[in-house]
Formats: sequence, structure tokens, C-alpha cells
Amino acid sequence: MHTRLGRDFWGSWLRAQFEAAGVELASDSTDEESSTNIVATDGSGNRLSFFHPLEAQYAVAAPLPDTRVMFLGGCPHPTAELIASYVRPYRNAGATTVIDIGPSIPRPFRFDDLARLADGLDLVTCNRAELRQLSGTSSLRRGAQVIHKLGIPTLVIKDGANGAVFSTSDDNHLHLVPVETTEPATGSTVGAGDSFNAGLLYALANAKSVALAVAFANQIARAVLRATDRLNADLTAASIYETPVADQVRVMEV
Repeated sequence: MHTRLGRDFWGSWLRAQFEAAGVELASDSTDEESSTNIVATDGSGNRLSFFHPLEAQYAVAAPLPDTRVMFLGGCPHPTAELIASYVRPYRNAGATTVIDIGPSIPRPFRFDDLARLADGLDLVTCNRAELRQLSGTSSLRRGAQVIHKLGIPTLVIKDGANGAVFSTSDDNHLHLVPVETTEPATGSTVGAGDSFNAGLLYALANAKSVALAVAFANQIARAVLRATDRLNADLTAASIYETPVADQVRVMEV
């Protein structure tokens, strides 16, 4: 993993977790300029989020030889110019480029910035609220059309307990990939969106269709929510990826 970790308690803790899991931290940078985001949750599911944004940004300047997917997430995003310098070399090298719009913390992602990046992006992912803020409409269909008109081929909308909705520019339809409803083991949905993203990226690098990738992402998010220890979630339930047969993925037109 290429990353940048803060020189603080949580940076040290996170590094230890990666190392214990066998993740190699390549090009790891430790400094006092990395942004910090801490979420505190009590037993009743009440949350407080402490976000300390800083200006430092970090990315690998050029794709590694085996890079298949490039993902930009988090908040706040860097400037459109800086994002463009990240994504375009990867897309030119044949990697699938993905951006998660993210929440409006401390400011919303601007539509004009997305328009400037559109030629370097393959997929945009967000939730309903983020799509509404970005597109200026509460209609999923019209929101998807706004994104596709920019030239972005694929949109994935995370829809909580319903699953996820995706749209591609070549068929002009919204498709819901439902997920079996599950009650979070801890009463909190913190981490569901990030877990979904992780599953989506893994599957995009390996799967043959967007529907299969979204279905796999649903299963990963569900497995994490069901786990009492989310650092050690049992992901064997996400076996849908192991046998990618079309009839295993239930897709409903919205």
C-alpha cells in the first residue's frame, strides 16, 4: 500500500494494524502535515467526528506496472488540477480510474471540478445525498444523466440497506443490485461505505461486469457490518466473486 500516515498515536496504531495483516507499506511517509479524521462512537451508536484538514497531499506519481485500478477518496479532495495530475497518467496507462465524491466536509465537491476531470475518470461513486448536492436534482435518473453527459461512463450510487444502484452511459438505465438486509452488529454503520469501496475496487480489477463488481461490494460491506470485530471481519460470505455466474447477481431496473 502506498500511503501517508500521520506522526501521531493513530498513525502508529494504523501502521501496526497493516503490518500485522501482512500489508507492505511502500513509499510510506510519516509527517505532521497529514490530515486526521477520528470518529468516536458510544454503545448507543451516537457519533462524533473530529476532522483536522491540512494541505499536504500524497500520491504515487506514475502507475506501477501491475496497476489495474486507481481510486481517489476522502475529504476534502485536493484541487481539480492536482486530482487531474493523479488520474490522467493512470487512465492513459489503461488503469480504471474511480473517484468517491465524499461528504461535504468541510466543503462540497464542486460540479465544475468534476466536469474538468471527466475525461480522466471511468467511474464516480457516491450516495444519494452526495449525488443530489453535486447534480442539483433529487431524481436518481436525472442525476445519473448529469454525470453521464460529462462523459463519465459509469456511476455507482451507494444506497444503504437497499444495496447499490449503478448506471452506465451505454444503456441509459438505472439498475439496483439489492443486498440482504442486515442489522449492524455494533448498532453503527460506520465503515460501510469504505468497505463497499474496497470491495468495488477489488472486483473492478477482476470482475467482468459492473453488476458483478457492485454485488461483490455489497457482500463485503454486509460482512463488515455483521462483524462484532470489524478489524477481523469474516469475508468468506462474499463468495459471489469466486464463481462469477450471471444468474448469481440479482439486478433490478429502477
